[in-house]
Amino acid sequence: MKMTLTPAGVLKQEHETVGLVLDAAAREIRCLGALGPLRTDRIEQILRFLREFVECCHHCKEEKFLFPMIRACSPREGGDLVEALLEDHAQSCRLSKVARRSFEAAARSDVGAVVLGAGLDACARFLRTHMAREDAVLWPLVDRSLSPRDQTSLLVAFDKVEAQEMGLGAHDRLQQLARDLARE
Repeated sequence: MKMTLTPAGVLKQEHETVGLVLDAAAREIRCLGALGPLRTDRIEQILRFLREFVECCHHCKEEKFLFPMIRACSPREGGDLVEALLEDHAQSCRLSKVARRSFEAAARSDVGAVVLGAGLDACARFLRTHMAREDAVLWPLVDRSLSPRDQTSLLVAFDKVEAQEMGLGAHDRLQQLARDLARE
């Protein structure tokens, strides 16, 4: 018998997937800090994952569906938390963009590689802190505030994000990319 995950469970699993990529990023950051080779393919994959999986999938699920529902079901506690998490998402996007821009400069000089390492490190550290806050505060709030009907509705909405906004199979391909990056 297959267990159906809750919305919080789905998003927790996505955090685990993101963690695999952040671990891979840490290895690349160490390599860049030691002025080792710039492994452009791996860094490009990490940056693509951050944009496509974190921003276009995970954050999309939260911002379009979960956060409005949390605000409605728990306006006092949920409202303040959602505002803080939305600010986190915006900061995460800014840091990710900085890392992507510095990636282009990194191919041209050692200084660019050091800047890329610093930008990628800032993004990774920020995401880990953000995910820890969601793990500690948001998921318990979701589990206690949302009715079974609300939770089912969210699962359907999450599936639509994966199929319609990301494209059929994209979520699975990005999860596989995370596992591949973790193995290298």
